[in-house]
Amino acid sequence: MKWLFVVALHLCSLWACSSNQGGTLPLPASGTDGGYGSDGGVFQVPDSGSLSDATEPGQDVGDTASPPTIDILKPDNEGITGINDEPDENCGYGSVFGVVCKKTAQMYVNGADIWIDATDCNGNPVHISTLSNNGGYYTLENVPNGAQVIHVKKDGFEYTRNIVVKTDKLTDITGVGHKECFKAVKPCDLGNITGYVCAPGKTLLIGGADVSVTTADCNGQPVTINTLSEADGIYLLTDVPVGPVVVNVTKGSFQTEYIVTVPPNGTVHAPDVVTDLCFPSNETKIAVVTGDWDQIESVLSKLGLSYDLYDGDVVTAIAIGFLANLQHMKEYDIIFFDCGADHDLILAANPIIVSNIQQFVAAGGSVYASDWAYIYVEKAWPNAINFVGDPSPTAYPKVGNKGLIQGSVVDQNLANNLGKTAVQINYDLSAWVVVQSVPPTTASHIVGNVPGFGNGLPLMMTHKQGTGTVLYTTFHNEKQVTDDMSTILNFLVFEL
Repeated sequence: MKWLFVVALHLCSLWACSSNQGGTLPLPASGTDGGYGSDGGVFQVPDSGSLSDATEPGQDVGDTASPPTIDILKPDNEGITGINDEPDENCGYGSVFGVVCKKTAQMYVNGADIWIDATDCNGNPVHISTLSNNGGYYTLENVPNGAQVIHVKKDGFEYTRNIVVKTDKLTDITGVGHKECFKAVKPCDLGNITGYVCAPGKTLLIGGADVSVTTADCNGQPVTINTLSEADGIYLLTDVPVGPVVVNVTKGSFQTEYIVTVPPNGTVHAPDVVTDLCFPSNETKIAVVTGDWDQIESVLSKLGLSYDLYDGDVVTAIAIGFLANLQHMKEYDIIFFDCGADHDLILAANPIIVSNIQQFVAAGGSVYASDWAYIYVEKAWPNAINFVGDPSPTAYPKVGNKGLIQGSVVDQNLANNLGKTAVQINYDLSAWVVVQSVPPTTASHIVGNVPGFGNGLPLMMTHKQGTGTVLYTTFHNEKQVTDDMSTILNFLVFEL
């Protein structure tokens, strides 16, 4: 029989369609109400799922389109069948009409490949194929009757559906997709959030922090928006679902969160509604093994951070007792080793200390050692940094000469924070530890020309061990620090 194509100029809004049995298209007079076929062919969903299962969370079938404002071209036929009818006994040909739906977005999918591989009435293999149109709809014509398998594929995702085709009839499976897709999904209002990231002392803005919001939109769909704070600490989150959301901020071992209410089509300035955006002073647990020539604790105090001191210089038994107790160490997120402590004595006092330091970092803790405190890094990870005099560097690496060294910043995040790539590093004492090189698994952040030893030698470096971080600097923290060094030291605290 001849096919007639009718364009039904019936305007169907998304809300209106949703109120009519899932918004099915108008059917010929011989069809039953709401997209259910005649001849007892009810559009029931097979056990394997429905067409709306075209995607699962994390799987995207590509471009989507809203339901068209006018009904698409649909074959007119005196008989419409469904997916559960019994096949005809004699060979013949029919057509299939369907829709491809992206369930997670409740939208239709255009440009999907649709095909059926079958055998025609002469026993020859046939491949019938088409693409879904801008409304997600498709028609396959001249399909051999009987039980067939329809394939749908888009952008690497593929699924199949078992259907029945009857001679001179239309197998209409739009009802399956409509039941999930026409749900009066409305566009969600969005807004923006702006704010800044800062140290507890409120004197340092922090760049490179992870800022994120995880929430749900007005249709219940999960949404995650994230960004990094700029070098000046400022961040901007765009297209955030409106309403109260939790802003999560993370940088190294430091974390904070706060709640803001996002206005529709506007921007909420977090400092206007949140009392304190800065990292808390005491939620990141910090320990300092003190020394005579270095005082990282003075840097921590200026940043407003709380810390506990363990004497490694005068009453070394305190540091020894701390480092010999792994469970006590694990109460902290970061351990700082000052230069000038009695490091050799501490390590010799109990052989378990090296193993404890290794386990502390492997479990996610961070360690920062400076200058003569190199011995903790060397003993725990002998292949991570090549000190001058390796493989037996106990005394040999302390060979640096007094003077000012021009350093080159090779870490882009640090360069952004400094606003430059050339820095002044002051060594006001001789006999500082010189690093000859680092392997590819260790990252250099600042390098410099060290007279008598070579060009481009590492001055500041980090390496990962397990889930933790080890940071080492050949310079330390005392009155000799330059403005550049002060900025660098502030930066590195929040890298741990």
